[in-house]
Amino acid sequence: MHLSKELRFGNRAKKYIPYLLENLREGHIVPLCYLVYSGTGRNLYEFYPSSMLKLDHFPREEEEILGIAYGYKDALLLVSLMTMEKLRGEGICPLH
Repeated sequence: MHLSKELRFGNRAKKYIPYLLENLREGHIVPLCYLVYSGTGRNLYEFYPSSMLKLDHFPREEEEILGIAYGYKDALLLVSLMTMEKLRGEGICPLH
C-alpha cells in the first residue's frame, strides 16, 4: 500500500484517521473504508472498498492511494470534491 504525499480524507474519515491508517498498514480489513485511486480510461478517480486489498488479483494494490473515506456516502463526497478541485485547477469546471 502506497499512500500519496497529498493524501485526502473524507469528512467522516477525518474522525478516524489513526484507526484507519493503523489497520490499513497492518493489512486488516476495515469495514466501511474506501480507498480512492486515480482513474483509468476517462475516469479521473475510482474508489474501492478496502477489503479489495485482500484479493489476490486486485490490480490497484501497488498504485498510489489518493484518498481515504469512511462509508460509501463519504467516498462519494470525497471523490466529487476531488474531481471539482481538479477540474477547477485545469480551468474546465465553471462551478464555484
